[in-house]
Amino acid sequence: MKQAFLVDDSKSARIVLSRLLKKSGFDEVEMAVSGEEALEQLKAITPDAIFVDFLMDGLETINEIKKDPRFVSTPVVMCTAKEALNESID
Repeated sequence: MKQAFLVDDSKSARIVLSRLLKKSGFDEVEMAVSGEEALEQLKAITPDAIFVDFLMDGLETINEIKKDPRFVSTPVVMCTAKEALNESID
């Protein structure tokens, strides 16, 4: 079973991203609404990939996640639903 873990404070973003991840081959998508909640939940699970909202202290959360030896080789993707940020990257 392939599991993703999604961290985003936006309920609508969590719903949309969860659906996309399931369509992309993940069987299960666990979710957290904050970095703090994510770190707590990750004590009990070891997902195959982790997706973190960039605007929600994403770098800080990822740095904490990567301190755990279980996640050294786990892909971590930073994402955001904010259009203004997406436009500035293009």
